[in-house]
Amino acid sequence: MTETTSADLGRMRFLALMVMIPDFWIKRRVETITYGDNGETRRAVSIDFQLPERYRKTASQDGPLLVPVALLEKKPLTRFDMRGADGTAIPVLDTDANSELATHCVTDAISVLLALDESVVEDVKDLIETVVRSPEPVATPAAEQLTNALREHLTGVTPAQELVLQLVSDLAKSFLLVAECDSRTIRGRSILKFSYEEPIEIKRRWLPLTRSVQIARPAVSAGKSYHLEIRAPQGLAVTDLVVTELGEQPRTWTASHAGPTAHGHLTLRGSGDFEARAAIRPERRGPVTYALLSSIVVLALTIAAVYWPQQV
Repeated sequence: MTETTSADLGRMRFLALMVMIPDFWIKRRVETITYGDNGETRRAVSIDFQLPERYRKTASQDGPLLVPVALLEKKPLTRFDMRGADGTAIPVLDTDANSELATHCVTDAISVLLALDESVVEDVKDLIETVVRSPEPVATPAAEQLTNALREHLTGVTPAQELVLQLVSDLAKSFLLVAECDSRTIRGRSILKFSYEEPIEIKRRWLPLTRSVQIARPAVSAGKSYHLEIRAPQGLAVTDLVVTELGEQPRTWTASHAGPTAHGHLTLRGSGDFEARAAIRPERRGPVTYALLSSIVVLALTIAAVYWPQQV
């Protein structure tokens, strides 16, 4: 991308818009979080989308079509897998190509949507590079410095311009996951699926055997409809799934459910950024509960044998 053509600019402009406003091209997002018996946590995501026709035409006839799938936390992905609807493996951009693309997208979005002079954009290029390429502890202060510098050149921030500033903040803590799809197969409605392993924070609640699971979800790939499914390990149940949509007007959904799998189906507004919390505890008639009761009975018999050996 050393020489940027008009087609490249148009493609990057579309990419930036698709990242900032995912619900105009992503129809539905389904996420399944599975807690394995061996302690592994598998996060699987399915995205039902339809690319804008004008963007699809920016790709060459036989070249790859770049699809901005998600914003993920800046850390290595364990056992990552990306596939199409038919199970075919789909490649993703490597770290360097990914960072270069994200840098171009942010630079172009700042230049066009903020309507800034070329000299102003040139002055902040180093900050943009730091935000995109650096780890979060370094990128976050750079993002704050960059957004403050950009606001100084704006008399009033429009909603579209606010999206650009939010994109800068998002890229400080996340990287853009971009899939390389065959342009000949991405026509009309399409589906992409990816999965990876991720440690998710688990806190103890007031009941000794109950754990609270906190799930953070990025805004990109939100879509108009979102379905969340949480699967507990064998013998455990998911209860009290609470989903909170973040933003200026936060909303909360509560799904009271007790079983091995909990579901939450949401229709989102705004950016679609939200977080979820669920409780995991032993099933009332599951093997964990039976094992616990058996242990209690054995302990009681042992204590009784100490104090009343003849009766026992």
